[in-house]
Amino acid sequence: MLETVQPDLVMLTGEKNDPHGTHMMCESAFDRAAEKYEGGPFQRWNYRGAWDDYQTHEGDYFSVFDKARMEKKIDLILDHISQLDPLFPGDQSKEFWERARDRNRENARQLQRLGVLPPSRSFDPLYAEVFQFGE
Repeated sequence: MLETVQPDLVMLTGEKNDPHGTHMMCESAFDRAAEKYEGGPFQRWNYRGAWDDYQTHEGDYFSVFDKARMEKKIDLILDHISQLDPLFPGDQSKEFWERARDRNRENARQLQRLGVLPPSRSFDPLYAEVFQFGE
């Protein structure tokens, strides 16, 4: 797929605490493919999900989005059958999609408190995903 698409940017999970091990398997498969890739250079950005979030102070890039995009993200999570009732370390009782929504909302709030984003002037909240630049 790398040869066909020849991406400028690849976004992968940088997550190491996925209790299912799926993220590490995907990382390994991608790394093996990237070693054989003969196309142009690309940037790698890592994100994390509910298992081991990046804190805002750890971020290199923040993708800010609105309520409509968050609803689309929730729909995609609900379409991903492995995320419907995943194991979660600790005593978290929320559904996976609720944790994603709350985490992305809190990321945006922290960016607002830091002055990176302006305060919300409407009833539509902002959300943000935190990325780190990878190797």
